[in-house]
Amino acid sequence: MYSILLAIIFAYFGQCDALNDVTQNSSLHGGLSIHSRHHSHHHSKNGSSAGLHMAPHAAEWDCNRKWPELTLYLPLGPLTSSRDPRFYEFEVIFLRSLLLFWPLKVSNTSLMLVYDEERGTSEYMRLTRDTVKEIAHRIPGGVKFVSVPPFPYYRHGYDRQQYNMFYADNFTTSEYVGFIDADVAFSTYVDREDLFENGKPVVNARAGYHGGNDGVSKWATGTLRATGFLEPFKCMSYFPMIVKTVHLKEMREFISKYHNKTFDQAFYEDINIAVEQSYSQFSIFCTFLWHFHRNEYQW
Repeated sequence: MYSILLAIIFAYFGQCDALNDVTQNSSLHGGLSIHSRHHSHHHSKNGSSAGLHMAPHAAEWDCNRKWPELTLYLPLGPLTSSRDPRFYEFEVIFLRSLLLFWPLKVSNTSLMLVYDEERGTSEYMRLTRDTVKEIAHRIPGGVKFVSVPPFPYYRHGYDRQQYNMFYADNFTTSEYVGFIDADVAFSTYVDREDLFENGKPVVNARAGYHGGNDGVSKWATGTLRATGFLEPFKCMSYFPMIVKTVHLKEMREFISKYHNKTFDQAFYEDINIAVEQSYSQFSIFCTFLWHFHRNEYQW
């Protein structure tokens, strides 16, 4: 009975937070041991999973291990009307699930919200700021708004967001950047080992033929155009996608050298060549990291 109860509590609150609460019950002292089990990560855009092994011994769990310094990078879309079906995604989907399932008390996490400079006075940004003001104190590293001025190296609004992600290292000094979208919902507690194993960021990807005619099948061509490498897998199947911040500059320099032009020119002329020529910045990230920093990530 206790094992079932603890498994439920751990899945919801996380191993360390739950252990601190549950072991205050003297009837459980001396009868529980909790061990991490290296489990298969089946992360998706909607959350994460964890595995536990419990044995009848004294309680033990390394709850003092430090969270890596992480900034969650979230682009705020070019939304103008409250009638847009995506207008409230940030508040009702992402923010609510973050506050419920992210270990805000123990993690070393900050939130960075990136938006188009010229939309800074829009209704959407006004409401977003008001919402964030109420909860900012609950995010340990704080919340930072970053405005990005317009520039000529994109073809439409969402290309601008994707371009900005390549430059995320210009906006944060954190060791890691975790890319995330406003429609991401966490569905269970997020523990350190869901994101980092042996100190390395966990990369989840999908390999194989995608099928369908939704544009995703064209991403591989975009990755090939950008890097010169065949795409080993797609990395749009889970969030956050965590990248070591210093690797972003290296990636831009690699793409610049490969195309023999500035990164900005390469992005506009060779990657984002037309609306119908799809690409995924996340698959480009993964392909570069797979070839040049494979041992620094957990695949």
